[in-house]
Amino acid sequence: QAAVARSLEAIAWQHAERFQRVHTMDDKMFECVVCLDMCHQCINCTKCHQILCKRHVKDLTQNRCPACRDAPFSFQENVALQRIIGDLRQRLGLAEPTPTPPSSPESASRASQEVAAPADGEEGEEEITPGIVLPVYGFKRLLPAPYEGQFKKVPSAEHAERMQRHAQACTHSSCQAVWRGPWGSFLGGPQGRTHFDLTSCPEGRRLNRLLGWNYEDPSR
Repeated sequence: QAAVARSLEAIAWQHAERFQRVHTMDDKMFECVVCLDMCHQCINCTKCHQILCKRHVKDLTQNRCPACRDAPFSFQENVALQRIIGDLRQRLGLAEPTPTPPSSPESASRASQEVAAPADGEEGEEEITPGIVLPVYGFKRLLPAPYEGQFKKVPSAEHAERMQRHAQACTHSSCQAVWRGPWGSFLGGPQGRTHFDLTSCPEGRRLNRLLGWNYEDPSR
């Protein structure tokens, strides 16, 4: 147990040292690999040490790590890192996320039937309403100052994997990667690391729009 505790502490301070290198505490450094929000009830993969929120474990496709794809997914709770994140939340004035109440199997089954996401390769005939993101695809979160009126697009675990699979399989020149930044995840071209280089690939564009991306005003 002492060895495990030391290992968790070492992992926690590896992340903390990243803060010191940039002389500031940025919630991006402690981002969950699935929801891209600051990690809550933090766990890490025992193989690649990538961190994520514990609540995502039940939704992992084929019980694989969302980062290194190792299966079956093996993790450990990182109490030391969670303490650092708790302190960071206080420094930044961020509230703890409100837990989502569990739904009954019957209601979950009905919801999945009503808003089932299309599989890869399907055309996807669902109507996309600008500004509206169905929970099966993720959600939009209002950004704090100085980004008033702008939104971060956070994909669900399943939609994040769907976007990643498309990026790996697509040969379209504007579908090079799933980029992650202050405004969320999107499929995009070579300038996506620093610009809103949203893909023009028809399927990639559809996946972006399902997550709430507005091609006319990407910050919204």
